[in-house]
Amino acid sequence: MSTAAPTGVSRDGFASHGSPTRLLQPIYRHHQLTFPPFTRGLLTMGQWVVFLLGLAGLLGGGYFAVQHAQEKYLLDVGVFQDAGSALVHGQPLYSDAFPTRSGFRFIYPPFAALPFVPLQWIQEKHMQVAWTLLTIAAVWVIMAMVCRRVGLRNWVLWSIGLAGFAINIEPVRTHLIYGQINAFLILLVTADALGYVPRKLRGVGVGIATGIKITPAAYALVFLARKDWWSVARSAGFFFLTAAIGALVRPAESLYYWTDEFFKSDRGGPPSYPPNQALSGLLTRAGLSDHVVGLIMVPGFILIAAAVLWGAWKLEKSGHRVVSLLLVVLGVCLANPIAVTHHWTGIVLVFPLLAALAVGTERLPQRRVLAAVIVVFLAANLFGPHYVYPHAEHYTFHLQQWLVGNAQGLSGFLLFLVLLVVAARCTASVVAMTAKNANEAKEMQSSGAAQEQRAVIFPDADLSPDKPHFQRLFLQREALLGVDANPAAFAALTEIGDYRFLDPRGKVGLQVTLFTDGQSTVQVPLAYCEADQEGAERPGFLGEMSHSELGQRHIFDARQRPEFAEAIHALITSAGRGPLSQSAEDGSVIQPKVQVQGTGTLSGDGSAEVEFPLVVDPRASDSAAQAAAEEPGLLLGTWQQPSPTAAAPEADTVRGESVTAILAQLR
Repeated sequence: MSTAAPTGVSRDGFASHGSPTRLLQPIYRHHQLTFPPFTRGLLTMGQWVVFLLGLAGLLGGGYFAVQHAQEKYLLDVGVFQDAGSALVHGQPLYSDAFPTRSGFRFIYPPFAALPFVPLQWIQEKHMQVAWTLLTIAAVWVIMAMVCRRVGLRNWVLWSIGLAGFAINIEPVRTHLIYGQINAFLILLVTADALGYVPRKLRGVGVGIATGIKITPAAYALVFLARKDWWSVARSAGFFFLTAAIGALVRPAESLYYWTDEFFKSDRGGPPSYPPNQALSGLLTRAGLSDHVVGLIMVPGFILIAAAVLWGAWKLEKSGHRVVSLLLVVLGVCLANPIAVTHHWTGIVLVFPLLAALAVGTERLPQRRVLAAVIVVFLAANLFGPHYVYPHAEHYTFHLQQWLVGNAQGLSGFLLFLVLLVVAARCTASVVAMTAKNANEAKEMQSSGAAQEQRAVIFPDADLSPDKPHFQRLFLQREALLGVDANPAAFAALTEIGDYRFLDPRGKVGLQVTLFTDGQSTVQVPLAYCEADQEGAERPGFLGEMSHSELGQRHIFDARQRPEFAEAIHALITSAGRGPLSQSAEDGSVIQPKVQVQGTGTLSGDGSAEVEFPLVVDPRASDSAAQAAAEEPGLLLGTWQQPSPTAAAPEADTVRGESVTAILAQLR
């Protein structure tokens, strides 16, 4: 006969009775927006060193880039200016009569000339300086977006410091020297892929970038990996819109471009050109002919595309969106017919990723190996050693010269392979459990599963910041329900209810709250732990909360806590139900809004992994519950569907309808 565990108070402020599974009362929220505090203790000493070195690099690199723009001719932006002038004055874009001052052709679609029209109205030196400053600003914005997504605290300072390092690697230096456009395209893609574009417009960045320069079309693989079909469709739709605009402006030249110029894979130069660090360049400089390299790269392109799609799918499924985007960036650079070093501008994503690996906010398999390879990759890209090659049409293979002159491409290929290994070892937003931990959780679950389960709460406690603050922060980081692009959107969401676990050892509170915008339903898993000195450096740290009854608490993304997987595993394998009630401090009983139930163990699942999807798909309970209950290894949740929200009044929901969803499952 099992006995209930002693009553106690968990460290997040909830007293517990019985088994480790608990539910909380609904949360009443108010909107609160905070910004990074510029106060004492903002960064550790080592992080301050990184910031100050980066700031020096930003000021120094920016100064020399602006000085170069004032004194030299920026070749690429000069061609862009020529294209804008040709468009306004009715001159051809693609024939020998193109008004080029540098002797170089315009090789982008007709639509791409439109954004360059204003350049002709600015005095050349002023235009070049403005283009340079905007490029540096674009790199900083990319750093800021990525720093937020990898969970770096004080992302403003991090982004400033890392931008200083980023503009001093050879691909970005060359980008600034030539006045290239790739930083702006990567900015559009990053904003789109990391969820800074509103959900209903997601795909616009990739679509417009593709309309300017065809290569960004490959970044739609990110949406494809997520099975985000609407964003894939919007990417294609916006691209076709740019093509249609180009056809309206220059119909004859549009026809020529899309039927002739588009198919010239060598319009950017020969593969043997030393700055071309794509695989085609590496193979050509190994002594292979262009014809043989072409035969190799056709299946090679297909293989790389398939590997990128698979790797991105694994990484997206496990919540590593920045790593997924970096994998696509490397795949695009390696598989391109021509990818000279300034086409590799997207590799600046590695700077925030390396910082996140160092401070522990990005938790990845093989992270030490990954960090080491990133350092090697950055070292190769610091100087751009392709200059050891003289300009020639054909090269004889010399091993030492080949290794040094192709160091950027070779280290990029190595990083690409390591990212695929990382992807293969990633699980879907889960913590892999050992058999020992799983058995321990099951034993502690069974010791109190037969008892009535209640959780004592403190409804009048003062919390600062409050729980909605951390829920909103979580949704921002994960780019869900539009909160990432518009934090005020959080106030318009409907809170369905929540379910709660306690760590089987009673040390960590684990709460999952369900939100909906009327179209999508999302789980927000938070962990509440006793504050300690090392908490802020641990993976998944969201911030610190002051609790009037129980003191300081550290709040985490619960998926980064092994206790979370253990508690879910215990409930699923015991086929237990969620707690039936909660007790307020005054003894009153509160009925929960979300009921959870496990469906039993999988055969041989002693070391099974828990898959925890953030987005769930509620179905009518009568059919969904009956079908799902027959399948083992699931955690089911049942609740009454709320009415449509103001954010989505047209949503097809029925108020009061009972729905069931799979909240987690064993793999």
